[in-house]
Amino acid sequence: MEDELEITYFYDTCALLNVGGEAFKHPFIVSPVTLEELDHIKTSANKDEITKELQRNVSRLLKQNKGKYQVVSPTLYDDINSIREEFHVQETNDNLIIASVVYAIRTHMAENIVFCTDDINANLIASTVFDIPTVGSDAILGELEDYTGYKDVDLTDDELGELLSHPTENTFGCLPNQYLVIHDPNNIEVVDALKWTGAEFVQLQSKRFDSYHINKDDLDVRTLDIYQKCALDSMLTNQVTVMRGAAGTGKTWLGFSYLVWLLDTHQIEKIYVACNTVASKDSAQLGFYPGTKDEKVLGTNIGGILSDNLGDRIELESMIQKEQIELLPMCDARGRSLSKGYYAVYMTEAENMTVSLMQLLIQRLGENTKCILEGDNDQQLDRYAYYGYNNGMRRASEVLRGSNLYGEVKLPIIHRSTIAGLAQKMTERG
Repeated sequence: MEDELEITYFYDTCALLNVGGEAFKHPFIVSPVTLEELDHIKTSANKDEITKELQRNVSRLLKQNKGKYQVVSPTLYDDINSIREEFHVQETNDNLIIASVVYAIRTHMAENIVFCTDDINANLIASTVFDIPTVGSDAILGELEDYTGYKDVDLTDDELGELLSHPTENTFGCLPNQYLVIHDPNNIEVVDALKWTGAEFVQLQSKRFDSYHINKDDLDVRTLDIYQKCALDSMLTNQVTVMRGAAGTGKTWLGFSYLVWLLDTHQIEKIYVACNTVASKDSAQLGFYPGTKDEKVLGTNIGGILSDNLGDRIELESMIQKEQIELLPMCDARGRSLSKGYYAVYMTEAENMTVSLMQLLIQRLGENTKCILEGDNDQQLDRYAYYGYNNGMRRASEVLRGSNLYGEVKLPIIHRSTIAGLAQKMTERG
């Protein structure tokens, strides 16, 4: 049966940029029009640097992986154009690419060819006018591994006793600094949580927050859920911590409050707030922000996030003036060294970073620099440029997990409000 055949994807330009290296894991087909568009991106004044970075990456992979993909021959342009005319559509690059798909299907360049596009109009024309099967790049990227940083297990009292009496036995195959969240056999309540250090399972560390800027009643470690306690342990014991989770899970509140506590207790000298300010997906942009660098950054969502966690804007501006907090836009990060003192780097909405941008940030860190990256690379990506294998937060996790310097926790429980929890379902399907 056809649905048992391996799919061969025919990528348009945008989908190939979004899928990136994942495309080269299986044979695929592209149109010569896509190669022309890739070359045009390289010199275009209308394309942003992120798109050009993706183009360079894909072009490099195309050069390195010749033989792993097919290109519809440019000498067949007349045949492709005839197919376009057959379907009575205009001569545009998108329509020529779709006509190339039809040519590939008709000439049996591969079995079970499916057109992959992230362009809504191209998808509509391909599926309704040309009658060819289509998918978006999320169909390829949707199967990416979701590493949470912990394993949930159900144990009886006897099984828990056996685990605690043999702490050096890694029965569950945990990576170093991965957590084991232990539930009762009926999965009704959490019994305990342990961390595998690479040599043994240990209890979580915890701290009571006592500082000028943080209200202990607002941040009482005794009220944290078990996953937040794992995240706190990671921040206390690791140089780099990634916290992921939906809006309202407490990742920003917990991460930034922890660093302010380090600052107020003189364990660090300064907090660098790294940011790659991107307008929220599907939103209308406000355009030019007047003022200095700090005023521009504080005029974005970063200003609101920091002010909310410190109580008000005045306190935030005071800490910036005292050089306790420094705003670090990623456009200014190259050449900066954050290694000459006891510093901390904090980035909220870290899902909106490409691999090279995240590499640039992490390479700034010194031996005594703490780093907390938090965001939601499941649902809050604001550009296709940050999807799938192009996502810096995801790639950092892949490279750093298992290191004794790194911990990661995905926070699954929404605490903000009942309505915030219900709103989470708005983007769910099925």
